[in-house]
Amino acid sequence: MAMALDVLFNLRNNFYLGAYQATINNSDIPNLSEDDAIHDCLVYRSYIDLGSY
Repeated sequence: MAMALDVLFNLRNNFYLGAYQATINNSDIPNLSEDDAIHDCLVYRSYIDLGSY
């Protein structure tokens, strides 16, 4: 059984660890489908947590 590749793993990991600037810096991920809307949520929440509205 093949596991699906989680392209957002590093982004989510940085966010959950509180490394918000690293989340923003590493947010340029090519070939994301529209189902990966969590990507935008993580990036925007990182900006909010840093106080950069």
